[in-house]
Amino acid sequence: PANIGDLTNLEYLNLNASGALTGEIPSSIANMSNLEYLYVNNTNFTGGYQHIGALTNLRVLYVINAPAIATDLPDSYSNLVNLENFVFGVGNYAPFPPEVLSMTNLKVLQAPEAGLTEIPVELGTFDSLYYINFRNNSITGAFPVELNQQFQFVYIQENEIDDISALEQDSLLTSIIARGNNLDFQDLLPFQTYFENINNGFIPGFYDVAYMKPTNMEFCIL
Repeated sequence: PANIGDLTNLEYLNLNASGALTGEIPSSIANMSNLEYLYVNNTNFTGGYQHIGALTNLRVLYVINAPAIATDLPDSYSNLVNLENFVFGVGNYAPFPPEVLSMTNLKVLQAPEAGLTEIPVELGTFDSLYYINFRNNSITGAFPVELNQQFQFVYIQENEIDDISALEQDSLLTSIIARGNNLDFQDLLPFQTYFENINNGFIPGFYDVAYMKPTNMEFCIL
């Protein structure tokens, strides 16, 4: 409704899978200055997503599978500098959206099926970022060395990545899934110092192979 902006004290709004809601997101949503959690997934909205950029107190924003912005994020999202958890995807956002690089306080970043071709090195300056999910994209080349010591959770399955050696020095790593990439057994050998094979001899590159880090690794599929 056009007067949704009257809910100025609201902190949480979930519009996920709201197929009954059509048209554009009303501009009055920009008045909801106390909003911290906003979920706009799998909806039929035809526009108005740019108004979300005025909600500078947002901490969590999900806009995955939003056809109206399936190729570009609104420029106004550069204002969302307080975001801690951002999820977008199901589209073609390549090259990497510059608006995300303004969200330097992110802790969690998820962009599945987003048509991405790279992991930007600028994410290495995001001091609080510990969880990334870039599954089912078209990312090529090596995992950036600039991002080598900060993640606890790395989900990069179903891409075209051919080198994950940068993650060897990630002492915080707790969980990784990297199946469906251009990796072979030689790429996994450097991880011998860190991982104990617990999957009864399955061959990396042909099966999902689980590894466990003796110190803090909980789950790994390569």
